[in-house]
Amino acid sequence: MPVDSVSFAPMNLLIFVSDPTATDVPMQGEAQTIRSTEECITIPCLYWDEGDTKVSIGPFSEIAESRIPDFDGVIKTPTRRVVVTDVAITEYLGQYVAGPETRVRVWTNHPTSPDEIKIAIGD
Repeated sequence: MPVDSVSFAPMNLLIFVSDPTATDVPMQGEAQTIRSTEECITIPCLYWDEGDTKVSIGPFSEIAESRIPDFDGVIKTPTRRVVVTDVAITEYLGQYVAGPETRVRVWTNHPTSPDEIKIAIGD
């Protein structure tokens, strides 16, 4: 499975990492941080008028960084697919996964307004 990347300006400063059928989306509080439920991960992004955010997704073996991830957890993936969307549910990236639950690790280059996000799926 290759690493896929795209640069875009997400609506409402957020991207979602989930199975396409996810309905339990984490609510954002005042402080924008990475949040998650059993079905979805919400990641803050750069403001749209400040430029694009580069998002990359791929297997852990190909995308992992040497530092500790900003997020490390498991989400349900009943369709065996992980997608990256915005609040309009526009699908920007997607990867097939091996099972009904998938480990996801995320690295960002800024805690609240990153312009680069790396998403590693699997072990």
